[in-house]
Amino acid sequence: MQCKVRRKHCSFTRTDLQSNDEHSIPENSISDREKLADISSRIDKLSMTSPGQGREGRWLVDINLLFHGDNTIKNRKNTSAVHDTIDTDMINLFFEHKYNIFPIIQKSIFYRLLEHQDPLITPCLLYSIYCHGAQYKNMAKADDYYQKAEILVRESLRRPSIATVISLSLLSMYESNGSSTGSGINNGLSRIYRDMACRLCYDLKLHKRCSSNNAVVTLDEMELRKRAYWVCYCMDKINSMLTGKPCLLSLRDADIDMPTVLSTGDPNELDINRCFLEHIRLMKISEQALLMDIPEHQAGTARLPENEQQVLTLDHYLSIWFDQLPPILKHLPLQEGGLMEPFVAHIRLVYCFVAIFVLQPITFISSSCSSDSKHIQQRCRTVANEITCLGYAMVHQPNTILSFTLLAQVLMAATRVHIMDCADENLALAKEARFMFQQSLRALKGILQFRIVPYIFEFTATVEKALRDADTGDSCTRNSSPKVHMLSPIYPKPTSAEQDRLLSEFSQNRFYQPIPPPPLSEESSVDPSSSRSVYDLEHAFSSTGIQSWQEDRL
Repeated sequence: MQCKVRRKHCSFTRTDLQSNDEHSIPENSISDREKLADISSRIDKLSMTSPGQGREGRWLVDINLLFHGDNTIKNRKNTSAVHDTIDTDMINLFFEHKYNIFPIIQKSIFYRLLEHQDPLITPCLLYSIYCHGAQYKNMAKADDYYQKAEILVRESLRRPSIATVISLSLLSMYESNGSSTGSGINNGLSRIYRDMACRLCYDLKLHKRCSSNNAVVTLDEMELRKRAYWVCYCMDKINSMLTGKPCLLSLRDADIDMPTVLSTGDPNELDINRCFLEHIRLMKISEQALLMDIPEHQAGTARLPENEQQVLTLDHYLSIWFDQLPPILKHLPLQEGGLMEPFVAHIRLVYCFVAIFVLQPITFISSSCSSDSKHIQQRCRTVANEITCLGYAMVHQPNTILSFTLLAQVLMAATRVHIMDCADENLALAKEARFMFQQSLRALKGILQFRIVPYIFEFTATVEKALRDADTGDSCTRNSSPKVHMLSPIYPKPTSAEQDRLLSEFSQNRFYQPIPPPPLSEESSVDPSSSRSVYDLEHAFSSTGIQSWQEDRL
């Protein structure tokens, strides 16, 4: 009545009530009620039983089943069926390019499961593979595949399986070039997919060893479980080093074997999988680097001698890892301008990234003038030069790039090191640094030809401001004396006498505390590699556009 007087629509009409009731009942309510009735009946039946009665002393219970659940692997009961039509072209492109760099699923296992229409080969997994394969043929079509995979992955999360973990991992690595339906690289969404994959590793107990005596789990599935976990572990460590966020997967929680290098007739397949094992071992070292107790990367924070020893120790571990690599994983024909193996280029890039992640906090922020500190600075320069040369070559061979975002951020880290040496009192070193700085920016520009990486725009603006402030004398003194922030303006490094004076001055202002230089440790110190001349560097970047140089050993 009141609604008629006020001439307003009544929200309590019979039609509205009926429509609300319709919307309140989900479409699958009937099946849900059937499940509820079934489970209620089973609980009623169990509640009336008397377990073990009449069999006292002779009644055995499967403790493993009781405490750890039924290992009939619920993930195999995936109702999603494989599509009748399989896009073999996209699958072949995926294994030709992306698989060579990161073998997330064994090629022979995948084709065997696909042939037998195994439930592990879900539509979501297939579309996740399609979108990566299509990037090498039709980018717009790749974006369409990616969007379909996104829809399917939401459905697969209702009953997650190993295929769900692999699909999420692949989606997290997908980088659109922003053409047609794509909108460029979505780093936020990629991190969400990666984090979901890592969490599912725990939910599905992929971090635990699966017994070969389990008749339900096949050997192929056991291998997929290992690969799914270790791929997530590697991605997690890279993400933590890039973002500074805590790791989601840790070695202390893992009780699982390394992936198996299955013998095949393809020698390249053997090298790819051996490279994957070395990648995992490298990420184990990176986990130790992430646990380093070193203050944040900012000026005004003293670095203790213990910090330098931590860095030298980890750098020593990295050198041992590199020295023990098979020859095939060490060879990069940068100087000859030849084609690089994608998996070799990628693992070298990751190695350099871990090395610069370890070395950079001490290099330009430490107030120590010890031999260890100088050695760390020289090592960091060597690694930064290696990154620039490698990144420049990879941009000219884009099939070697797994993640353009990763390559861009590693190049940015190297660029910061180059900037810090551009005004060094050693004129040869300064000239070399300026040349490498220019080459690193050219490599970043080359990345934009393939992918839109937002970090590059932000980084370019920051560098422009830093250089402009340095030229006009507007650099913040707090960040530029006596040592400098990783991305602070160019500032000439003082001599030893001036260093002592500045240390005394800044200690009174409580920016720094004087630190006596520690003795050189015999165990962790190695003779620093000598830098090449600028002529050699310019000759390395010759007319071929992809030639570079590399140290015999990092």
